[in-house]
Amino acid sequence: MTIKQAIEQTREIKPNPYSDKHLKEWLSIADGQIFKYLQGFEDLTESFDGYDGDTDDETELLAEHPFDALYIDWLKSKIDMAMEEYERYNIDATLFNEGLNAYTRYIVQNRTPRQDYTIVWPRL
Repeated sequence: MTIKQAIEQTREIKPNPYSDKHLKEWLSIADGQIFKYLQGFEDLTESFDGYDGDTDDETELLAEHPFDALYIDWLKSKIDMAMEEYERYNIDATLFNEGLNAYTRYIVQNRTPRQDYTIVWPRL
């Protein structure tokens, strides 16, 4: 999924007043978290510098299909929080965390850990 696709799909599901730049910055936070998980495995992303308003909309996000739906839940949760829709936030944040947990389980089960890296998993 690209940045553009994540933003467009989110806007279709949850219209909101936030700029693409703002949504990109929120996606940057999500991929920053995901990168922390990925950096301990071979053949995965070597670096992550974040996204800002100048980042190309066609940039691929880190979590691949079918796990990329977590980006929609992430953006929805950030919009909910910003709009003070706390019940919706709790639901969307839970969906995001479930998607992230599924993705990290997939990585652990299907990728080889780097020999020079110690993986410390957060408590969930």
